[in-house]
Amino acid sequence: MDNNIIEDNMNIKISPNYDDTKLDSKSVDDLIDVFEDRVKYWLLEPAKVLLKTKNGDISSLCLLLTYFEGITIYLRGKDSKNKSKAFFREGFVEVMRSSGINDDLLGRAADLIYSDARCGFFHDGCFRSRILVSPDASHDLIITLPKKNGIIDKHGDIESIIINPNLILLAIESHFEHYLRKVRDVSNKEIRANFENACKIKWALDKPPVVIGLDPGNITSP
Repeated sequence: MDNNIIEDNMNIKISPNYDDTKLDSKSVDDLIDVFEDRVKYWLLEPAKVLLKTKNGDISSLCLLLTYFEGITIYLRGKDSKNKSKAFFREGFVEVMRSSGINDDLLGRAADLIYSDARCGFFHDGCFRSRILVSPDASHDLIITLPKKNGIIDKHGDIESIIINPNLILLAIESHFEHYLRKVRDVSNKEIRANFENACKIKWALDKPPVVIGLDPGNITSP
């Protein structure tokens, strides 16, 4: 076989349970199937496994933090290029409203988690000092604000955030299941159109297949 040509009978897995033939129909419902399969089995299930592993809570949370920016791309139907922090913030507020914390404080917490947890881990190799992780914390987010004249300053800079990754996982799972129900409902035309547009942008659906110089039999493509 020429190294620059993929034989027709060699299909590439595009998610844990589907190969590239799943996209032949180009239907929105098939795209949703692949999206659900990817998020569930490449993100949520591995996060659950890590949470059951000794010292796995930090790694699990790092994996879960990828959900917020990503889901906003599909909600908006737009790319997050050069707008990563804004997309993360929007997704975080959307998902974590279940915590009962008001949107303003959630937004400020999102900014800190983006800089000190998401970017802290990927740029520094670990979370920064204002982020703490406790799988036994009583709430998904425990936010500490400063005091001013002995009174909590609700608009002051956040001192620290304690994150319970178990409860963050539950919030994400609940949001994801709710989103899937909405995007599968054919009456939700805008939601489905945004989802389809995001797939076209991020999955390169309208572009020619990539050239692979190796035997693709055991290759998985995102």
